[in-house]
Amino acid sequence: MSAAPHACDPLLTADCQQMLVRLERAGVRAVHELSPEAARRQGMKLFDLDRRQGEMRLLRQLLRQRGLSASELASACGFSLEEVEQHLEQMLASGTVLRAERQKGTVTWSTRLSLRRRTLKHPDLLRKLEPEEGPAAVLRPRETLLSRELTLTGGLRARLYLPPSATGEPLPVVLFAHGGGWVTGSVDTHDSLCRTLCQGSGWAFLSVDYRLAPEHPWPAAPDDMATALHWLHEHGAKLGVNPERLALMGDSAGGNLALVSALQARAAGWPLPLLLVLICPTVDPSMACPSWRELADAPFLSAADMRWYYGHYAPDPDDWRAAPLRGDLRGLPPTLVISAMHDILRDEALLLGQRLEQEGGTVWQRPVAGVFHDFVLFGQAIAAAHQEQEEIGRLLRETAAASA
Repeated sequence: MSAAPHACDPLLTADCQQMLVRLERAGVRAVHELSPEAARRQGMKLFDLDRRQGEMRLLRQLLRQRGLSASELASACGFSLEEVEQHLEQMLASGTVLRAERQKGTVTWSTRLSLRRRTLKHPDLLRKLEPEEGPAAVLRPRETLLSRELTLTGGLRARLYLPPSATGEPLPVVLFAHGGGWVTGSVDTHDSLCRTLCQGSGWAFLSVDYRLAPEHPWPAAPDDMATALHWLHEHGAKLGVNPERLALMGDSAGGNLALVSALQARAAGWPLPLLLVLICPTVDPSMACPSWRELADAPFLSAADMRWYYGHYAPDPDDWRAAPLRGDLRGLPPTLVISAMHDILRDEALLLGQRLEQEGGTVWQRPVAGVFHDFVLFGQAIAAAHQEQEEIGRLLRETAAASA
């Protein structure tokens, strides 16, 4: 994901523009400017050290320690409570995202793009985080979700989420692949999205921490997803889920992996999923679609970023697992394809939907105007993202009801 532009693009909606301004003020850096290790470790340059020493001291403590109270934070930084309050207000105003967390009386400091998140127990800040009216700003009450860390075959890590409404009956389950260009991202970066969709849909979610390039280039990621799918079919019943009532989902590079997993299931003769949900998927490494030229400098994912990802992932362009747009797409389950109109991957997502329709599949195309790549991650900040999260939850509920 790349840096925010210096000027707001007129094609972007007002809430998108506000998010980009906040990110620019926070010093977002393009991912292709970072090494893979640095991209995973920080993802963003937060503040100018010379001008924001107080905020940096706070952030260092938040990075080093978890769950600090306001008084503990003040003591660790050598500040008074009033100074802590002042610096936190400056952090909020300058673009650092502080948002209400699921545990009452706790807020999370997060750059949203960074892999580093720490919580701060400071109930008074909750009042300051009260958003403006509108669907994107609603901090919905959260019921308790159950989550478990799992180790699958070969040491592959995954995280299982169970909805609070679980009744003991085997649950339908989503096998989820996170985005990040096959180089960055993890189950942690997509934890909030999985929790939101798990609660909103009533489905269990199994989020896979597949191996990342460049240490593990193509085809490590699709191999890991195939391993996870096979493991789920063998062990799902023991976890309280029904792998025969399965959906595959992913965003960006994860959308690629979800589609490839469905094709691998078909090739192996396994039961096909009931549903595919592909969010801004990347499905054609040729980089030849017009949107690659028209939107080469688009925010959050530029052409330079995508080349950086592909350079580390190193897929074989002649293998259908690397280029599923050009593969055999017959016989796939109903598919929701969400695309962003200000995204270099726009055209390949639209072409994918057309191909699926041509092969006789059921497809819901949802091209969303005025938003950038992977906008669905920002449900608390962007109205369109909130709406698409609601749409995914609705479709999952309807699919579960039809398969009951």
